[in-house]
Amino acid sequence: MTHVINTHLHLDHVGWNTKFVDGVWKPASHRARDIMPRLEVDLVKAGKWMRHEVNLRSIADSVAPVIDAGLVDFVDPEFQVASDIELLPCYGHSPGMLLVEISGGSKGVIAGGDPLHHPLQVLNPNVNTGFCEKPDKAAASRHALLARCADEGWAIAPPHFLVATFRRKIRLFRTEAPIRAVRNAS
Repeated sequence: MTHVINTHLHLDHVGWNTKFVDGVWKPASHRARDIMPRLEVDLVKAGKWMRHEVNLRSIADSVAPVIDAGLVDFVDPEFQVASDIELLPCYGHSPGMLLVEISGGSKGVIAGGDPLHHPLQVLNPNVNTGFCEKPDKAAASRHALLARCADEGWAIAPPHFLVATFRRKIRLFRTEAPIRAVRNAS
């Protein structure tokens, strides 16, 4: 393992960064570089991060130790992790959330982050969860992601669906045009 990509800093996405050893939280790997969204780390450092107690604890036990160990690369959107892996902005669920686009030289999969928590959000992208920090922005980002996947043929891998799955989104309707027939691309 060479890299750990933290798409955003919510508690359910950073817990794997560290391990509890002899009463102290330590980086889980001293060989891997952790990649974190610069915007979110800056908000944490400025004390402007989501003020939920459990989220603040996860910053202390799962983010700060890897930063303090010098194992983090702070990145901006469109950061190229490797020739076929790029991080894309998908703001709203959290202020600086990034998605992982894995292309392999052609259309591939967009994974990670939390643009989708439940399959219902594929059918109605306006549905937010209580964890979306900026609900209007989260819905707009979700619409844009689903439209791109449907129109360009990208698969999507939402980490919170009950069964790990890769699916191709098909466009069932357009708000700006009449309904058109599509074929299932999965």
